[in-house]
Amino acid sequence: MENKAFFYDSSDFLEQIEIVYIGASSTNNLDFYTKIEPVELNLAHPEEQEKLIFYLKQQNFVKINIDENCIVGWAKKFFSENPGKNKQDFIGDNTGLTRVLGEIRTPNLFKNYINPYQKDSNIRFEYLMDQLNSKIQQKNLGAFYTPKPYVLKAYELLRKAIAEIPAGNDYIILDRCAGTGNLEKWLTNEELSHTIISTYEYYEYKVLLEKLGDKVRHIIPPVEDQNTFLQGLVSGANALSFEYINNKIIKEYVDNPKCSIIIFENPPYVEPTAIEQQKLKTAKKSRESWKNNYVVQEAKKISHLKGAEFNELANYFIWSAFEYYIRKKGDALIVFSPVKYFKWQNVANYKIGGGFGFNRKHFHASPGFVSLIWWKYEKAEFNEVDLEVFDIDQEKNEISFIKTVKIKKTKKMFSQTIYKWKSENPERVAPEKGLSCEYNGRFSTKTGKSLYGPPQNLDNDHFIAYLRGMLLL
Repeated sequence: MENKAFFYDSSDFLEQIEIVYIGASSTNNLDFYTKIEPVELNLAHPEEQEKLIFYLKQQNFVKINIDENCIVGWAKKFFSENPGKNKQDFIGDNTGLTRVLGEIRTPNLFKNYINPYQKDSNIRFEYLMDQLNSKIQQKNLGAFYTPKPYVLKAYELLRKAIAEIPAGNDYIILDRCAGTGNLEKWLTNEELSHTIISTYEYYEYKVLLEKLGDKVRHIIPPVEDQNTFLQGLVSGANALSFEYINNKIIKEYVDNPKCSIIIFENPPYVEPTAIEQQKLKTAKKSRESWKNNYVVQEAKKISHLKGAEFNELANYFIWSAFEYYIRKKGDALIVFSPVKYFKWQNVANYKIGGGFGFNRKHFHASPGFVSLIWWKYEKAEFNEVDLEVFDIDQEKNEISFIKTVKIKKTKKMFSQTIYKWKSENPERVAPEKGLSCEYNGRFSTKTGKSLYGPPQNLDNDHFIAYLRGMLLL
């Protein structure tokens, strides 16, 4: 083989470079071919070797164009290199009253790497808006994108609920945490004409307004004014606030005895005690971002929630649905959420009209089990529920049935049984006798230190260690 090197100017091939070469696009590709003549070096000569080294040391980059295939990577780089920055600093928006261009439209930190994004709105990134927040904001807001195959499956339950609306009634479909509206995107025009939507994150609201504002019955707030932008959030759109509970537009329908209320949503799921929050040290900030909301405070006073159940944001959406909106026969809640809210936390004890199980990883989240349940107005006790479980074939973007599972309610926690033999005042186990692990699974260098403290209050001679796990259901 000849000892040669060939150099091409990448700017001549930007169009080819930006083609997506994954999935179906990765097959049946022709070998690289171009009529452009490269710089040819004969590495048998020392002077040509010097030229090779010179080229390899160059720091000139071809600027790429931001699109939906690469923006998440650039967002992660932006937030990792710029702690304290937020979505408006990165993505911005050049529509409406509050115009902040952001890094992608006026590159500064990335000026050597990207071309300015030319579009005024962010609708091109509608499926990715939840991933374009900083890590802290992602944990605070807890909102996840809902994939199309699961949305279409959810419509089966929604349409069954609509079919049970009493004759002569009007109805509304209320989504208090619509994000960019993916849960509503494939509804019929008739269904959209009954839909009320809102979202708390400002840049999602701008996309939602552009995409569905003229199709739905109402969007909260209906138009943007100079008071809408509230430090990256939307004034009046916090579903857990007193202002939202008493929103005149929504309350008119809720108080109408001839209007059925169907709440249809994928509420934000935030658990400050989760391992991910502990790793990022965001638990305290996350909890403080919503713990003083009106609904949270009311739930603490009048609900039966207790302990760790107060830490989960989705519980307040589910509890408030029945407390403030679902009041009569024909009303319903159709909700995506991990099953623990009804498996042992008893946030919902109502009649179930149907449900499915899905793979949480397709929601831009970690793998796990997430349920979709249609709850009716009528109170009901139950011990178990059968759910058909579906995954998504990502190549075909189609839903695939896996199996039917039985979710049984839990009457007593495992810890209540395993620790039942503890003494009232046992001797404390010496910290130096305890072995603990860091998040990476290695032994901690701090003897006896761990997330939950050293083993203590254990009076059984055979108890040499304990394990604390996180349930993904």
